Amino acid sequence: MTKLHEIVLSSEASRAKILPSLGGTVTSLKLLTPDELLFQLDWQNLTTPSTENPSKNLWPGGGIPILFPFAGRVWTENNKGHYRWDGIEFPMPIHGFQYHQSQPVIEQPTNNKLILTYRYLESTLAVYPWKYELAITYKLEKNQFTITLNISNFGKTSTKTTNSNKPLSDNQYTEQNHIMPISPGFHPYFKLDHSLADSRNHCQIAITDRRFHHVTEDGGAGKLSNNFLKPPYEAKNPFFQNLILAKKELLNNLDQVSLIDITKGTNLTLVSNSMPFWVLWGLADKNFYCLEPWTSFPNAVSSREDNTHGSGLITLRRNEAFNCSFTIIRDN
Repeated sequence: MTKLHEIVLSSEASRAKILPSLGGTVTSLKLLTPDELLFQLDWQNLTTPSTENPSKNLWPGGGIPILFPFAGRVWTENNKGHYRWDGIEFPMPIHGFQYHQSQPVIEQPTNNKLILTYRYLESTLAVYPWKYELAITYKLEKNQFTITLNISNFGKTSTKTTNSNKPLSDNQYTEQNHIMPISPGFHPYFKLDHSLADSRNHCQIAITDRRFHHVTEDGGAGKLSNNFLKPPYEAKNPFFQNLILAKKELLNNLDQVSLIDITKGTNLTLVSNSMPFWVLWGLADKNFYCLEPWTSFPNAVSSREDNTHGSGLITLRRNEAFNCSFTIIRDN
């Protein structure tokens, strides 16, 4: 078996590892101390996704995978795992296909900074017919680690029209046809250091006052709660195992939550830029907890006309770009 090539960043006592061949997934993060912050997998023995079939789901379940083009599940009235755009349905796995991408352009990394650039392939055009570019910048600075996404749209390729099986040629597209939908995000799996029996007893979440949405059975966002969340915010509480924090007005597009280990005194502050939603998720039989910054609700692409369930969808005109970022800060 060919060993997967990891790129290691360092800044003083901090370390981060990234796998370019797994879509730029961050596989390890240590800030200030040798303590691993991310839930670990046997990264070298994972089933490597094939770029030839990006609609197949081989989700990693650890580290920090990048969610692109859509965070969460998509569905139409009749098809789970499909989205509709301009009257045409396309398959798409949960959290998109970025994890399948294995051939980035790697800009010469420095000790603490790396840029990976992924571009569309023939296989991605079959399920997502836009010529996109996704540049991912990783920067490690002493007690903090930042991932920035820069997403560009270079236009749509030929697909079937709404009323015909005959595809349009590229020169028949109007600028409206070239609009590209995205709803990216991040999915950090934070390691819980204690035994599975009591790990969540030691883990608390710090949240500013805000309302919330329960996640529905199909993976969507339920109705906005009438009540605000009330402390204590404990990861052991089943209430916090599948929840979406409501969007709120942000100062300078920045939002944050914190994850606190009350026994070890570890405080991680998570800051998102241009990503107004947080998904709180965990599994009772796994020693991790996820606090995920998203740009939109699940399935925003197929329900964009619904002001509740389609909230947050980003659309880029041809030659337009979008940036968002996620920072993890160890406060002590």
